[in-house]
Amino acid sequence: MIGNTSLHDNNCYVTVRTDVAKMVMMHDTLQLAHQAQLYLLEALGEAPSALLPLPPSGLPFFITDSFDLLQIKLFGLPVTMAVLKEQGALTPAEVASRIRKIRALGNLTLYATSAIDSADRRRLIEQKVPFVVPGNQLYLPDLGIDLREHFRRQAENSSLPQMMPATQALLFSHLMDRMTTVASQANWHVAPAAEKLGYTKMSGSRAANELVELGLADVEKIGRAVHLRFKQDTTAKIWEAAKPYVRSPVLRTRWVRALPPTVVRFARQAGETALAKQTMLNEPEHRTVAIHRDHWPGTDPRYALIRPEPGTFEVQVWSYSTTIDAGDLVDPLSLVASLRDSLNERVRLAVRALEGTIR
Repeated sequence: MIGNTSLHDNNCYVTVRTDVAKMVMMHDTLQLAHQAQLYLLEALGEAPSALLPLPPSGLPFFITDSFDLLQIKLFGLPVTMAVLKEQGALTPAEVASRIRKIRALGNLTLYATSAIDSADRRRLIEQKVPFVVPGNQLYLPDLGIDLREHFRRQAENSSLPQMMPATQALLFSHLMDRMTTVASQANWHVAPAAEKLGYTKMSGSRAANELVELGLADVEKIGRAVHLRFKQDTTAKIWEAAKPYVRSPVLRTRWVRALPPTVVRFARQAGETALAKQTMLNEPEHRTVAIHRDHWPGTDPRYALIRPEPGTFEVQVWSYSTTIDAGDLVDPLSLVASLRDSLNERVRLAVRALEGTIR
């Protein structure tokens, strides 16, 4: 009962169903808008202001019925974020027309959507519609000059080289060995380590040369074999010296309902799922696994998702092996590399706690 009205009353039932649907839609809107905020911070290095609802004054009903409107500030400019309420409900031409009417209110307007195909993206760009697809696409023609200058400055500040994936995988494998065996404290024979991870001798040689060029080690030849001696005397010090050159192993992420049977044996727990098992971080709502790109066949339409749903998986496709460490978790060094730039303060604290175990 609600007051004196039975839930079985048809009018009340419709009202309750409508209200619940609105609540679900608003939750989805806020979740997408929050993801867009994080993506803007990640892509631009500029933190948008807090989200605020935008009063729909002066806008016709067919626009407010299509979009939830929120307001942020970006680079000090007011920006209206227009979040499409129903994915795929409008054509690109309809989106462009409505965005122009919203923009007539005076603010830069950013169309936010969870997914967009290549054809629709091309049409939106042709009509100069600013849009954001969190984690994937960002198009801001109104800030084109400032944006290019920002990325140019960002590139100039990113002068340090990043290790090749094979070099990083081999280094991390060796550091894991150092933490578990005494014998590996001596010179490091690179070729057997390369073979163990499925790399050729040539790849092992290139990795050794790169570590020397980065100033982390010196080459010592014993017969025809190439050995490395690190300049730092402990695993923790080698890690600290190498960190500026370390890259995230994650090439891309995908959401799936279930793991395809052909890849299950190659998958290892990763991301916040793996971090929670090794620190005080709470278990995340969705499970994350990592798979080497050579073992990922692509996203099967039977399993693919546009956005996460309860009980689904986030798949990280990695640039190198996910089986450096034994067990069902990715190795802790790669895990740190994949999460150290997280925007979540709880995650960053847990990452630092995990780093504290490197000895």
